[in-house]
Amino acid sequence: MSDIAHEKAETQSSQAHLIQMATAHWISRFLYVAALMNLADHLAERPKTAEELAPLTDAAVPSLYRLMRTLASLGLFTEDSGKRFSLTSLGEALKTGTPGSVRASVLTLAGDIFTRSLDHLFYSVQTGKTGFEKVFGMPLFDWLAKHSAEASMFSETMVGLHGAEPAAVATAYDFSEFATIIDVGGGTGNLLTTVLSHYSKPRGILFDLPHVISAAEGLINSRGLASRIKMEAGSFFDNVPAGGEAYLLSHVIHDWSEVQCLEPISKLSAAVDAL
Repeated sequence: MSDIAHEKAETQSSQAHLIQMATAHWISRFLYVAALMNLADHLAERPKTAEELAPLTDAAVPSLYRLMRTLASLGLFTEDSGKRFSLTSLGEALKTGTPGSVRASVLTLAGDIFTRSLDHLFYSVQTGKTGFEKVFGMPLFDWLAKHSAEASMFSETMVGLHGAEPAAVATAYDFSEFATIIDVGGGTGNLLTTVLSHYSKPRGILFDLPHVISAAEGLINSRGLASRIKMEAGSFFDNVPAGGEAYLLSHVIHDWSEVQCLEPISKLSAAVDAL
């Protein structure tokens, strides 16, 4: 907890603090609807009133105005004396397709695959099984493989969620002498492309599930690294590509049990031993 949050908690009564915690999901819902309605995009060029925004968002004016005022109280927008709403620097991050945008992250993290799963948290605690499988009938990554739009949004969320971390990894470790770097479970290539952008010598292999790899080309091409990265599809529970001098494994084994986590680790060990 931050110092400010700690001070605030100390000045509140226990009852008020717990009620605030219990209603925290309201803010998540407000952000989700703001992202779903593309409100930041609609305000990108100039301030607008709720009356102007309503036909653009297929919304009822009174309800939209109340939502906009709530979002303004959260710091996403400001409202002037003419009831026109403008973007703040915080709200800018909800715009589509801009550097640092978190719109995809909000739609994913505050959307159905998380919220409906969390509705069954009590079931998970009681049974040790996942709420996601109870709701959707299959494991998360199997479900994403069958839903391309949601899978693409999930991949974009992972890029937004990790923020400046890939650049920190690239500068903290010297990758310059490796000929081939293999990113296992590397998503759409955010970490691998960041590393290769810092070092001119290595080439890369991006390894992930087929539906993830199929969405990686755009990011790789946008960073001018198509000639230096080979994409391979597969599951690290089955095998990992051989021939790498360095292997990256980032934010992928936390989803699994300890026994399951040993599988990709053993596959990596075997690939390294084969060098």
